[in-house]
Amino acid sequence: MASYGMSRLLNYKNVLSVKKLFKNKELRYFFAGQSLLPVDL
Repeated sequence: MASYGMSRLLNYKNVLSVKKLFKNKELRYFFAGQSLLPVDL
């Protein structure tokens, strides 16, 4: 469960960096959706 939380946190930070790089709404929603998946990548 701890690794799951860390994965969520790292994914969230990645989403924020992606939002800064890409202003395209579709890309932002895509990466935001990916961060919600309970999968450790």
